[in-house]
Amino acid sequence: MHDKYNILDKIADDIDIKRHDKEPDSIYASRIIYSALGMWIRFSTLESSEFKEYTGDVGVSKRYILSSCKPIVESMLKLFPETIQWFYPQGNGDHPIAVIRDRLYDGGELVDKGYSTDLALPEYEECYLGHNLKLMRGLNGKDFYSVTGLAQIHILEDGFKKRQGSVGTFYGLTEYLAYDFLKRYISNISWKPTNNLYEVFNKYMRAPFSKCWDIHYSFQEGDITLFRNEFLDAGFITKRRGTIYIYELDRYFIEEFELRRFMYGLRHEVNNKSTAYYKVDENSGLVELYLHNALPKREESLLLILGWPIDNIDAIHHMLFRLEVWPIVELVLKRLHIILREAKT
Repeated sequence: MHDKYNILDKIADDIDIKRHDKEPDSIYASRIIYSALGMWIRFSTLESSEFKEYTGDVGVSKRYILSSCKPIVESMLKLFPETIQWFYPQGNGDHPIAVIRDRLYDGGELVDKGYSTDLALPEYEECYLGHNLKLMRGLNGKDFYSVTGLAQIHILEDGFKKRQGSVGTFYGLTEYLAYDFLKRYISNISWKPTNNLYEVFNKYMRAPFSKCWDIHYSFQEGDITLFRNEFLDAGFITKRRGTIYIYELDRYFIEEFELRRFMYGLRHEVNNKSTAYYKVDENSGLVELYLHNALPKREESLLLILGWPIDNIDAIHHMLFRLEVWPIVELVLKRLHIILREAKT
């Protein structure tokens, strides 16, 4: 390995990143830089206070975060040109700092400051999981702990004496299974008749969600599924006594991709669950995950905080997680009725 990788090895040691089995140099370097940028972005929000003791009364604009961290990215990509395609898979697109900054925000690692458009670190919080793992949000002094993706974790072999917390509460996830959420929601909707033609979600098809939309869907009496017309025009559709009825979803459910939660629930209802595959690398303590369908935004944001995209910064269907947080990933996927199967080597 080239001497320049000594720099990366030092960063990897600081934030405790292990190399995956047979991982190419370019991917390994990209993951280290990606996680390090998450930490640098956090510290950039403190720069307006000249790194004084954190009091909560700090925050900077999104533009400042971008301009402050840009030189770091440019220097790293210049030193490691083999990572450019990972950070810019299409040859252009959003700047990596903007992508990571937004992921930190979606995952609760950055918060709005008052009524301005500035971002700041949240108040320091800890969530204890099991006897030896805790997740942290915010910064506690200048100590570095282990990193998984963009999240900070702390592992002690001797274990903690703290009360176990709820990862769902910590990350604002719904406690309902997707099917239960679906049933509760449709029990209170008011249908209206329609003669319009829509694309309809075929919950019986064994294919990725994106290929399950059909304008020739054959309704059975009382069957309920989803329809879509345009991005902000979607909802539930049913057939009753020969008439088609619809219920349009609020903008929130569409913008937050809650439509996907309903898709998982509908597929579960007809015993057509989605499947995901995983592979454990015991030597590195990492788990590789292959998803066939996208997740609701809250779950997607959590996985993007806890893990690393593998193929490139946008490849969120193929990710890597530390073994310590894998039970969280399993819980998230099982609440969506996703069947997890271990991939054959």
